[in-house]
Amino acid sequence: MFYAQPAPIDTPAGFVSIENAIQRWESVPGRVERMQQARLRMAGRLAQTGAGTLTVQQLRLRAGLSQSALAAAIKTSQPHLSLIEQGNSEVKFGTLIKLRDALNCSLDELAAALISSAGVN
Repeated sequence: MFYAQPAPIDTPAGFVSIENAIQRWESVPGRVERMQQARLRMAGRLAQTGAGTLTVQQLRLRAGLSQSALAAAIKTSQPHLSLIEQGNSEVKFGTLIKLRDALNCSLDELAAALISSAGVN
């Protein structure tokens, strides 16, 4: 199954993209650390799937990363990372290695998270 990378969405006039809003908010000293702490708290509160396996989103939050930051770390776009997190994109081996390194997890844990994200049991 092949999914094309989505085209970027233009931000409507009078609105600010979420990436720009977060970047502006984090430009204030101390807020980057607060956002990382919030992501860690959110990861801790997200329920694990029935099998006790984390999803890719939960691994990302556990690492304290935004989608944009993880996408930049693995050299892909944020919309493509969103598809990966939703289980709607097949992931190449090179991307798996980059994800493993950025998320500081094992390939086994990442593979289980990808399966969990896709809802495959």
